[in-house]
Amino acid sequence: CILLGVLLHSSIAKVTTAFSVTPQLVAALSWSATVVFIAVIVRTGWMTVNRSDSLGWTMHRYGEGILRNIPNDSILLSHTDLDLNPVRYLQTCENRRLRNTKHVHQLSLQMMPYPWFQKQQEPLYANDDIVFPNTQFDGVSTDRLSEGNARLITNFLAANLHSHRDRRRPSRAIYLDMQAVNEAEIDSMGFWRGYILVPSGFEYLVVPSSLFPNASDPRGAPLSVHNIAQRFHMQSWMALQRIKRHFPKVTDEFSHRFPRGTWEGAAMNVYYDAHYQLGLFYLTWVMDAQTQVTMENLGLVLDRLVAAALLLQEAWDAASQYNTFSSSLRDLQRNTALAYMRLHAMLLTVFKIQDKVRWPILEHIDAVDSPATNNAL
Repeated sequence: CILLGVLLHSSIAKVTTAFSVTPQLVAALSWSATVVFIAVIVRTGWMTVNRSDSLGWTMHRYGEGILRNIPNDSILLSHTDLDLNPVRYLQTCENRRLRNTKHVHQLSLQMMPYPWFQKQQEPLYANDDIVFPNTQFDGVSTDRLSEGNARLITNFLAANLHSHRDRRRPSRAIYLDMQAVNEAEIDSMGFWRGYILVPSGFEYLVVPSSLFPNASDPRGAPLSVHNIAQRFHMQSWMALQRIKRHFPKVTDEFSHRFPRGTWEGAAMNVYYDAHYQLGLFYLTWVMDAQTQVTMENLGLVLDRLVAAALLLQEAWDAASQYNTFSSSLRDLQRNTALAYMRLHAMLLTVFKIQDKVRWPILEHIDAVDSPATNNAL
């Protein structure tokens, strides 16, 4: 735009010199050219920059979706600008305008390792009772696939979940950006380096596995699967439903306006990533629970399996058509198929005793928008 403006001004100046045009005519030509130039820009770029309709509020709704599932006074560890910016805007601008008293302590994992963070940022949290561990260790990194990044996160979690400077109050809840960790390291039922990563909408709720006396690494001693189900499954399901009520679903219109590489396109990827992670959370629990299934918990196991299939199916439908997914499409396809294979294998048995089966999640099935819903029921 600047170069075109300079070129236009130069051309008008040359015309003025060559033809002895009056200043009034020069001004008229300049204003006319400016109006035409602006009209062309508006005409060609309006649909790209227009944010006045409902889809234009996608990022606002994304930030609201994050905050909607995080209690007051919690800590939010953001890895990407996609999480950092909308939440920071809402808390700094919208909360102040609406005089909202809710406040989440948001920290950037991308900024935390820099030497200037300790000097310039840590003092801003002096009254928030947050412990900042040493981040200047050899190999520190913000690449989520690296060991340095995992150590950066676990050091912070250990300092703020397992200890507290004010012993009179419990450790506050910590939520972690889903894009912050290497997904391949997340084990069955969300186990990751001594913690359970519980899907909670767009984020993980981080829970120390030590809170479950009978729980251990899933590759070790038997796991108390029932406790984990009762504690987190419904909570995670309802967290995603709260987002689904307000966040748009991908359509041809959305995909055309916000292709891959746009902020809105990235937010839509995370939306379906959230379906995938919650589906995996249920599916891996089912795979472990099936080794301990009884007549008493058969309904619970089948319920979670149907929920997993529905979530994975919805993610697959969107990802296969619009590529709205951040993880491996092959893994999504394989896990969706696995969920339906296991579901099919259980149905004949359960149909014989269906009057005795309880469906705690599927009581809310009307909140699920998936082509698989009717077939599953």
